[in-house]
Amino acid sequence: MIVDASHVEHAKPEPDLLLLAADQLGVSPARCWYIGDSTWDMVSAVAAGMIPIGVTAGAAVDRRALEGAGAAVVVDNLLDIAAALGPA
Repeated sequence: MIVDASHVEHAKPEPDLLLLAADQLGVSPARCWYIGDSTWDMVSAVAAGMIPIGVTAGAAVDRRALEGAGAAVVVDNLLDIAAALGPA
């Protein structure tokens, strides 16, 4: 399944795209992690009621910007996500 901005009237920073993806998966937004590398990603995740996770690898912004936009956790790369979120 692919959900992209062509499927919604309003793309990021509005939460429409994220909410559609959660709906298509049959999952409550509150049970979703949204992983992104931009402030718009974090703003969208917060607005959708998802857990925003910022990644600085490849990002045009730094940790402080991602946290300021609402990131609950910021990691340097995707491999660090599991460690940052604690034991399973």
